[in-house]
Amino acid sequence: YGVMVTSDEYTPGSVAVRIVMERAECSLQELLMETQSPTSMLSSPDSSSRSVGSSDSSDSHAVPLRIDLNLRNKLRIAASVASGLAHLHTARVSVVHRDLKPGNILIRRQGDGV
Repeated sequence: YGVMVTSDEYTPGSVAVRIVMERAECSLQELLMETQSPTSMLSSPDSSSRSVGSSDSSDSHAVPLRIDLNLRNKLRIAASVASGLAHLHTARVSVVHRDLKPGNILIRRQGDGV
């Protein structure tokens, strides 16, 4: 999980806000690593859909997750990240994300960024 310390006009002192990564299926970095692994290249070099291992909190075994990595979905993920950053920068308590990288972008089962 990630932690952000903030304060607002309604709460005295600082408040820690946690983002629980278990709500996401994988990070963008994990998805990219899966698509660039030698075994995935050999098994389906022309496929734009990749399988990523994930687990549900109610299940103890991994469930294959299919995310279509076509241009439309890549742009949807990029737009979701841009929208999230815009929201953080214009929120009542402004947050500047100084470590934006694929490992910090969480992907839901629908294939969009969290």
